[in-house]
Amino acid sequence: MLCFHIQKTFLSRFCMEELHMSTGTHSGFFSSDLLPSLGARINQATKLRRHIISPFDPHYRAWEMFLILLVIYSAWISPFEFAFLSYKQDVLFIFDNIVNSFFAVDIVLTFFVAYLDSQSYILIDDPKRIAIRYVSTWFTFDVCSTVPFQSLSLLFTDHNGGLGFKLLSMLRLWRLRRVSSLFTRLEKDIRFNYFWTRCTKLIAVTLFAVHCAGCFNYMIADRYPDPKEPGLVRPILISSKWEFGTDM
Repeated sequence: MLCFHIQKTFLSRFCMEELHMSTGTHSGFFSSDLLPSLGARINQATKLRRHIISPFDPHYRAWEMFLILLVIYSAWISPFEFAFLSYKQDVLFIFDNIVNSFFAVDIVLTFFVAYLDSQSYILIDDPKRIAIRYVSTWFTFDVCSTVPFQSLSLLFTDHNGGLGFKLLSMLRLWRLRRVSSLFTRLEKDIRFNYFWTRCTKLIAVTLFAVHCAGCFNYMIADRYPDPKEPGLVRPILISSKWEFGTDM
């Protein structure tokens, strides 16, 4: 029950908080912009145009938190697939494409999300300005990190995946910017302890670095075995089973 209460409290702070203009304050937090001057009012309660979503909308906040969970999965599986998987697994292949489809939906959704102007602190809901801003910033990187290169590799590399396509699949790590933005907001939020937020961030970065280092070191040892050690046994993951091959 305690764990459930903590999770509920955390989600309520990020997904279900309401912004009250009547109090003259704001409960949102920003990723990179400076806070407005004392007494300034942010246009957060203004009625937006039809089909335009407010970035402070509770449902959109919940969607962002869901994508962060998928980012954590992508950060773990991308180096693992790059180093260990010689053949694409059916279940993993389908799940990766489902994850990619969620980020593809988010790309389309971003064209309908208002943004906060850094100078006037007014929510811009003009679809043309939203599109120009997104296309000129993160659109290209988001598309490249969403392209299903694993599926394309099946068409050109005899169903075993080439090194080039595996490198391109590593572009999914671009999604980690969402986690970075989350920690940035947490560090600015006085409701969360700054020290523990920084410690959590440090632990997360360390675990990710160790995971990547282990995967890359295995890949190097697998592709460039020591010729002085014939008969070296190495594990290969094929068809969801660990098999052992011998370098002769």
